[in-house]
Amino acid sequence: MIEAISERITEFLADSKVISRNIDEFSCYKYGVEIALSTMLNIVLILSIGAVTGRFIESVIFLVVFIPIRQFSGGYHADTYFRCNLFFCIAFALVLVLFEFVKAYHCEYLIAPINLFALSVVVIFSPVENSNKPIPEEKRKGLKLKATLISALIGLAAFVLDCYSVHYGSLLSCILLMISVLIIIGKIKERRKENYES
Repeated sequence: MIEAISERITEFLADSKVISRNIDEFSCYKYGVEIALSTMLNIVLILSIGAVTGRFIESVIFLVVFIPIRQFSGGYHADTYFRCNLFFCIAFALVLVLFEFVKAYHCEYLIAPINLFALSVVVIFSPVENSNKPIPEEKRKGLKLKATLISALIGLAAFVLDCYSVHYGSLLSCILLMISVLIIIGKIKERRKENYES
């Protein structure tokens, strides 16, 4: 569905002479439109789930933390847009379940170890490449640095909020944990692909 809509939008742009019909340029714009549509759909889905479940603030926090870190760290990428959207919703649902567990069983003492684990994963493994979007070697250090800085700031904010018994600190840590798990899964997928191709 996203591919078909992207094709139509890109065709419209080419017909309107906004872009050329050069195959490389057309393909590049089509892929960009696909990514934009998929991202917008993900945001709408997460905000809708948050609104329906009474967790709208949590959904906004999830998006504000998750998207910037993942932009620089990479991680698991599904093979289709449908799976991507589904997986993103599942990731959000798992973060909410873990967050409720931490609150219900007063596991706030786990916040610091979770933050350290998540930060370690980002430092060691990011950025994780996507086969559709290889990362040039000269950009890897910058991406790692940005992912590490953002993760460290979020982890620090989680710790400070937790010290003042603000439960959103636990939510930030749960999101960082989910990002780190997706980085590990993405790295495993990347290694399997490399082994399969060699």
